[in-house]
Parts: sequence; structure tokens; C-alpha cells
Amino acid sequence: MCTVFAAVAASSYAQELKLEKSVFSPGEQIKVSFTAPDSYPPDAWVGIVPSTVKHNDPILNDSNQIAFQHLDKKTSGVLVFTAPDKPGKYDFRMSDQDTQQAHETASVTFTVQ
Repeated sequence: MCTVFAAVAASSYAQELKLEKSVFSPGEQIKVSFTAPDSYPPDAWVGIVPSTVKHNDPILNDSNQIAFQHLDKKTSGVLVFTAPDKPGKYDFRMSDQDTQQAHETASVTFTVQ
């Protein structure tokens, strides 16, 4: 089974973020599954950004992220975050690098209530 998973991840070039559910309590653990191309540099990241922040703006994403984790060249896996304390709508956003030239490549919205 591990061999098949590794082969699928290595041949996949799609970026994707998935959640098991869309509503979380403040402080609840959130597991976000990701798929990313192997061409991303180690500083590509997934982070939590309030949904009110404009998409596809690397400076805004960077300055408004609540938490983030670098992908470190991983092409798939599960990242664990803690839901924000403040109720509202948030996005997990994937960025292809950690620079001002970055591109937001995937997002998924969730609610904290």
C-alpha cells in the first residue's frame, strides 16, 4: 500500500487541500490533507488566513496568516493546526513559496464557532 501511495504522490502535479469537516470549535485540532507538486521549494507553505483577506496576494497572505507550516518538499501528507480562538470564517491557503513572488495555489474554507 505504501508503494502505491508514493507512486501516486510522485506523479501528481495537482495542488489540493482537504478537510474532514468544515466547522471547528475554538482551539480544536484541525487536520488538513495536502497534495503538492515535487517542484515546490522547501519553503512552500500551508497556513490559516481569515477568509476576509483577499486571495492571491502574497503580501496580504503573509501579513495576515495566523499560523503556517512549510511543506519541506513533501508532496502529500497531513498537517495539524489549532483552530483560531476567535469565531469566524478562515481559509487554509497553500503558497508555492515563501516570497513576495509567491502564488496561492489552493485553498479550503472552514468556520470556527
